[in-house]
Amino acid sequence: MAQVADVDILLFQNLSNYKQERANDSDFSERLASGIDIFVNDSISLAHKILASTVGVTQFCYASLAGFYFEDCLYKLKKITVCSRPTYVAVIGGDNLIDKAAAVRFLTSICDGLVFVGMMAFQIMHALGVHLPSYLVDHGASKAAVEILQFAKHRKIPVLLPRDFRCENFSNSMQLETFPAHDILDVLL
Repeated sequence: MAQVADVDILLFQNLSNYKQERANDSDFSERLASGIDIFVNDSISLAHKILASTVGVTQFCYASLAGFYFEDCLYKLKKITVCSRPTYVAVIGGDNLIDKAAAVRFLTSICDGLVFVGMMAFQIMHALGVHLPSYLVDHGASKAAVEILQFAKHRKIPVLLPRDFRCENFSNSMQLETFPAHDILDVLL
């Protein structure tokens, strides 16, 4: 810092290799801040760390401020975290989609997302074109499943399905194993 002439702006290179930086060393912070009146932190990616160059220097400067980029990032974070209403997601399981189709359609009309589990997931997977063993599919429910998916797509709400299943191992029926959805379907077919 002693070699620095009078300048309007001083930018530091990466200081992470200095142990004094990571330790928020007061002497190191004071040397960094020597000759500095106003400290502007524009590095939101380091804001959560207690470093000499982000926290320590503030005690030796006349003023410490967040920069424009920092402020813009905070604004964007606030925008995505503040919601005018809570998210409403329905978790739908069981079987017999035909008897539940009206209720599922209603949920599709008011929810922000649908999660299908259990036997109901197989009906939806079948409607999406996934090849399943016939004993897992209620073919009478195919039309209802397609209509529900079309309505969800029209409303632009996500439909989530299981990524894996907890099943008996065919070679050892006493043992439960977790299989990814695509693997279990290959085994069952």
